[in-house]
Amino acid sequence: MNVQEWRERRKREITLPSGLQVTIKSVGLLDLAAYGKIPTPLVDTVQHLMTSSDSHGMAKLDLRVLPDYMEVINLVVMAAVVSPRITADSPDPNDDQNISIDELSVLDRLEIFNEAQREGVALLKFPQHTDQSSVAASISNNV
Repeated sequence: MNVQEWRERRKREITLPSGLQVTIKSVGLLDLAAYGKIPTPLVDTVQHLMTSSDSHGMAKLDLRVLPDYMEVINLVVMAAVVSPRITADSPDPNDDQNISIDELSVLDRLEIFNEAQREGVALLKFPQHTDQSSVAASISNNV
């Protein structure tokens, strides 16, 4: 297998809960940490994500630190999505090539996060749900 084939095999298209189709590549928390892509204030959060789970391997989400988790999830999402490009910029309704991270729902971000790490070590698994109420129920059960 040549380099181009290898790179293409790492990419896959997925459909997000919102219906948007994106092309992603595998990205793991360890990869981001190894290359210094995780800001120092988030290192403890990443360590917690990598080591905390229940007996089923599910992360125990604590609503008090959910914003910290979202920062880490956003880092993975922006690193994983190949097309369309995900940026930290403010949404631009006239830009058909890029999407602001703020335009993606939490469910879409969690789907990308899960899929981006699927082929690597499963460090954190979020439940996959199709509606907001079941996500809220899952989070409240783990608090």
